This record gives sequence, structure tokens and C-alpha cells, in this order.
Amino acid sequence: MKQLSKNAISIILSDAGRRVLGFFTIALLARRLAPSDFGLITIGFTVLSYATMLAAGGLGAIGIRAVARGESSLEGSSVIGARLVNSIIAFLLIGVSLIFIANRLTTILVLCFSVSLIPNAFLLDWYFQGTRRTFCTLVRRPLMGCGCCSSG
Repeated sequence: MKQLSKNAISIILSDAGRRVLGFFTIALLARRLAPSDFGLITIGFTVLSYATMLAAGGLGAIGIRAVARGESSLEGSSVIGARLVNSIIAFLLIGVSLIFIANRLTTILVLCFSVSLIPNAFLLDWYFQGTRRTFCTLVRRPLMGCGCCSSG
């Protein structure tokens, strides 16, 4: 029970830290950028958020369950491989859909944001949650809030 409480507190603190840092990052960007430039950043984050959901495809939940059960049939490399393939497909879909966007700056910005899909496939949060070692998540999530790591 003590480990469960420790893990729950770790996840709550990491999520709260991510949200607080994210709030201050957005406030700083809104203050420093012109409204049109801030709108472009928002478009980039929005496309990245949807692409990240598409690339994850529920594989994290499957990985957490398999690791928690101790199943050796589902290796970490198979989850990472599937997430990588999904990320590449999502990146290609974004690239093809950007052909129809007339604004070149928007296209470049969305592509730059979307590149972070590839390293995002290698994140191991699902593994650490399955093994109940949530300290790694406690450190990484707040960094994501300020945009230091890729989205996720």
C-alpha cells in the first residue's frame, strides 16, 4: 500500500508540475509574440497533439498492462517499434496534408513541431508505470510542460 501511495503522489506531482510549467510557458509566449505568431505556435501544438494521439494508438496502455503482468511475450522493443512506425506514418500524413496549406511559414512550423513525433516513440513512460517506478515520470513530465522535451 505504501508503494501505491508513493506512485500516486509521484504521478500527481509530475502532472501538476507539467501543467504549471506549461501555463507559464504559454503566458510567456503570449506576452512575447505577436498575436499572429502566437496563433502559428498554437496551430503547431494542436497538430502535434493530434499526431501524438494517433501515433500512440493505445500502445502505451497495452505495454503497461503487459509489463505489470510480467508477460515476456510483449517486449519493450515491439511496443517501441510499433510506436515508431505509427509516428513515421503520422509524420508522412502531416507532410502530405501540408501540401494544401498556402502559408509557407505555417507549413514549416508544423513540420518542425511534427519532427518531435519520432523521438516521442522512444519514450518509456509506459514501461516505468508498468514496473511501478514512477520517479522517472516525475522528472520528465514537468520538463514537457515547458516544451523542453517532446510532447506526450
